[in-house]
Order: sequence, then structure tokens, then C-alpha cells
Amino acid sequence: MLLLTGCGDTNTSTQSNKPTQKDTSAISTDSPIIKEVKAPIIPDDDGTFSPIHTLIANANQGLISDVTYICVGDSTRAESRHNGQYLFYELEDELRQYNVNSHLLARAGHQAKQFAYEDATPSWRDVVAYIPADGENTIVDISLGINDCWDDKKYSIKRSIRKAINNIKSEKPKTHFVLSVPNRVYDDRAMTNFLRDIYVELSEELKIPLNNLIDDLMPTKSSTPYSWYRDDGFNVHLSRTGQSVVAQFILGNMLP
Repeated sequence: MLLLTGCGDTNTSTQSNKPTQKDTSAISTDSPIIKEVKAPIIPDDDGTFSPIHTLIANANQGLISDVTYICVGDSTRAESRHNGQYLFYELEDELRQYNVNSHLLARAGHQAKQFAYEDATPSWRDVVAYIPADGENTIVDISLGINDCWDDKKYSIKRSIRKAINNIKSEKPKTHFVLSVPNRVYDDRAMTNFLRDIYVELSEELKIPLNNLIDDLMPTKSSTPYSWYRDDGFNVHLSRTGQSVVAQFILGNMLP
């Protein structure tokens, strides 16, 4: 008797226990390997502009999306009858090309002590509201003190600016700071040098980079064109020309 072992098939087969080997002959070995691009590590603040250069370079390359610049000041920066805002506008326009967001927090007549002790707006707490996350991607540029000179001593102004910085750092510990020496008071060398010394000392003590407008841009009255100033009787507010000169000086220090 004929024994049928399959339906229509006389060949028998047994299933192997070995795993089936995958055919890789059709897979190209030339496929590109995609590597994750990481932003360069931002160095610790050391009193130089190097960390800020790295931060802005990262923003420019699209490696960080929330880099923020905050300009803090008085009438030399504020939108007021003295028209100090054009300095900020020029900074904002240029920084936008590097993918940096900018905010202006300034008021005519503003004092460093008001900023530090929340006696008027903007205060240090207003700045904190604009700082993303822990502040690692934020630059706060402070230029205050002119309006404190009339009744405050040197140590008081230094204490106010230091307190404001420490308060911001208590909320946003990785925030980067820049100190910008206030404008030369055109016909008052004593006040000009008084403010310059405050900022130079704070820069050294706190290891914060300094825009030294006096020593590096306006060293003497004779070397500072009066066309840089508004003819408003105060001899401290800058014209559009003067604001542009200062803005380009600040950008020259900050940009990579």
C-alpha cells in the first residue's frame, strides 16, 4: 500500500531549530550616520565677555532658541522726552540678526536703589519675569546710578547694584550680567569718574564684564564730540548719533 506523506507533494522536510539568517545583501553600508549637534558648553562667568560670546554664537547657529538680552537703565535708555531709547533699538535690531530676543526695562529718573529695593518700577523682580528657566541663556545689562549721585555715597550705589544682582541670582542663578558705565556727564569730570570707579570696582569684585564707556570711548571732554549729546541742558543724554556710537561700542564687546 502506498503511503501518502503530503497533499500533492511527495517531498518531506523538517523545520530547523537554527535561527534564520537575515539577508543583508540589499542593505547599503554607505548610509550616513546622523549625529546629534549639541550647543557648545557656555563657560562660567569669569569677568570677560567670553561666556556671552559663546551664548550669542549658539543662538546665531540655531542651537538655542531662548537667548534673551535685557537692558536696564534710566533716561539714557528709556522711552521718554529725552529719547534715550534709540540706543536700545539699535542693540535690539542687531541682536535680532543673531536670534536673540531683547527687552527694555528703563525709566526716566530711575535710581539704582529703587531698582534694588523695589521702590519703583522697573525693579529687579520685573527683570526676573523676563528671564526664561534658570537664566542660563539670559544677559542682563545694567546702567544705573546717575540719578543716585545727588544724595547717595559711593558705597550706597555699589550696595544697591550688588543687591539687585544678588536678588536676581537668587531667583535665576545662572543669569549672565553685563555692567555698562553710565554716559560721561559732559561738563562734570568728578561725577563721571565717580560713576566709572563704581562700575570698575563692581566688575572686578563680582567678575562681571564691563562696557567701560568712559575709559574706552569717552576718556575726556575734549575727545568726546558735543554732537554726541542732546542740547537739553543736562549734558548727559545722547543724541541719535551719540546713542549709535555707544550701541556699536556695546555690540563690539558682546558679539562673537
